[in-house]
Amino acid sequence: MKIAFPTSSGEGLEAVVGDRFARSPRVTIVEVDEGGRVVRAETIENDAASLPSGAGTRFVQKLIELGVSAVAGPRPGPHAEMVLSRAGIRFVEVEPGKRVSEVLEAVLRALKS
Repeated sequence: MKIAFPTSSGEGLEAVVGDRFARSPRVTIVEVDEGGRVVRAETIENDAASLPSGAGTRFVQKLIELGVSAVAGPRPGPHAEMVLSRAGIRFVEVEPGKRVSEVLEAVLRALKS
């Protein structure tokens, strides 16, 4: 399973969850196996962050292209939330400012329920 985290700084599991859903400058994709073990963690630039409008929709489209199953971060706007729902991507709200490694276990628990 691939989980996306909108992030503001750092790399991989040490990346810091951003305070804006689609306007965070980066996104960290964490791939976990069926046992919940991290297989891969990659941080990439979020090209939707600088768009004048439609950032939420474009951000979610990128997540779909990347094969993401879930996203964890600050609450998305209404358009992004609708696109997430239609795409079947689950959302888990997490506190901004925490490292991905600090919130990953709670996110995995939430996704199992």
